[in-house]
Amino acid sequence: MSVHFFRRVPQQGFTLLEILLVLLLIGLAGSYVVGSVLPKDSRRQTETQAEQFAAVAALARSEALVSGRDYGIRLTQYGYSFVFYRSGEWQDVDKIRTLQSRDMPDGLQLSFKPGESVWQESLAQEEKSEDRETDIENKPDIYLWSSGEISPGQVSIQASGHTLLVVLTEMGNIRVQDPRVAEMES
Repeated sequence: MSVHFFRRVPQQGFTLLEILLVLLLIGLAGSYVVGSVLPKDSRRQTETQAEQFAAVAALARSEALVSGRDYGIRLTQYGYSFVFYRSGEWQDVDKIRTLQSRDMPDGLQLSFKPGESVWQESLAQEEKSEDRETDIENKPDIYLWSSGEISPGQVSIQASGHTLLVVLTEMGNIRVQDPRVAEMES
């Protein structure tokens, strides 16, 4: 019986695994370059920011219910921040990480349309009747009371011809809505 030993010939070239790994890395690098070069999808960005605003507003409402403290949302054209009422004045929220102030990404803008004038009038009356001086700069645009109620209104988030509304109802409902649907309902 003869035993044949095969001599191993060194392989030349790459294994399939090595080729697939290189292709994966090239694909990842390419998608990063394309993503940073192409303009951002304003519709998607508007939807994301509107959903995020609605979620954080709902979180602030829940915090108001749980803590028994009134909260508010102060809006600017390019962002929003949260305040709470303590010791006769509105103060910035700084201890709750999820309620920190937020800036809108470039190209997005916020605007606010208050709801029924009855709410605005009742707030003004309440401030006069309690004879309290309120800090105008820190006064919120949207009130989130510890009872669960919200001052009604619409926050409009706009970018490059695309607009979405975050609708706030007095009973505490917060929803994202296309403005065309809002016009049809009213």
